[in-house]
Amino acid sequence: MNLFELLYMYQHVAKYVGQEFNMRIFDFDLIERVRLTIERIQKEKGESPTQRELSIILDVTQPRIHRAIKFLSKEGLLEKEEKGKVVVPKKLVASPVAHIPILGEIACGEPIMVIENFHGMIDFPEDWIGAGGDVCVIRAKGDSMSGIGITDGDFLFIRLQSDAVSGDIVAAVNQEWDRGSATLKRFIKDSNGDCWLHPENEAYSDISVDGFTIIGKLIGSFKKY
Repeated sequence: MNLFELLYMYQHVAKYVGQEFNMRIFDFDLIERVRLTIERIQKEKGESPTQRELSIILDVTQPRIHRAIKFLSKEGLLEKEEKGKVVVPKKLVASPVAHIPILGEIACGEPIMVIENFHGMIDFPEDWIGAGGDVCVIRAKGDSMSGIGITDGDFLFIRLQSDAVSGDIVAAVNQEWDRGSATLKRFIKDSNGDCWLHPENEAYSDISVDGFTIIGKLIGSFKKY
């Protein structure tokens, strides 16, 4: 007798005092297998399996699967729609996916020439990206932003925009170079209106914003090991 069965007996034995009750009508091992299988498939696929699919996976008849689901629903361990389909918990519903282009590298060190070659696409949940503006992915080159955890080779999510507030980490381009020179730095603006680009590594110096145009704001990053 497993823990699931013991808990059920403890919680419900009072209902059956004085009544004839045969525990064999409940296949608690199957009920637990059905519950765990449903949860696993919901996590993997973002949807619930059908009773037919469960019958095939667990190698039992559909009527037995139906009884197990009915029991789990009655005990509040899963939720069913009116037509009997098992509801996927909201936390497991898949988020819409955004298709984001990967567009080369950006300097996290001294400004380097912009590399605009298309390197493919990456899919990411829209909920993580957020709304508003186009987003691209650029790979970090250098270590000038290592103080905030951005290192060489990281994938940087840049929302394309021309404005920034003091403290934002921005992608900025200097059009005086052939095809432009780009860098990723923290944008700083003091009370006097003076602005500069600040690295997050003491080995590098601040850069004047003269000649640079902000093309985007860093909204996130991830590493590949």
